[in-house]
Amino acid sequence: MKSKGKKIILLAILCCLLQILLMSCKHSLTKEGYIENYEAFVNDVKKNFEHYDDADWLKVQEEFKRFSEKEFFKFEKKLTPVERSKIEGLTGQYFAIAAKYRLMKVKRKMNDLWDNVKGMVEGIQTY
Repeated sequence: MKSKGKKIILLAILCCLLQILLMSCKHSLTKEGYIENYEAFVNDVKKNFEHYDDADWLKVQEEFKRFSEKEFFKFEKKLTPVERSKIEGLTGQYFAIAAKYRLMKVKRKMNDLWDNVKGMVEGIQTY
């Protein structure tokens, strides 16, 4: 009897671990999960992009490619027009964020260049 109880407890633990593994899986198992994960990804990028460095942005781009290509093609034929429209909207939001990120980088470089020019001018004026 004790052996049977241990097996049931072990089976319950394994079931819980399997459920946690499936829930934390990055790859979408259903089209609804895909849409929810894609939306969460875009919202996360929107919230945090100003703090990304180049290495972070490369990871974001890889993740976007996974959502916009691999995952999209997996569910493409099952999507309703409303779902497709939502995905297109998320993709548009991502491209807008990517453009802001690039502009932010250009602005930082221009500020650095301006600081260098000011320093050079100050250096010339002191001689």
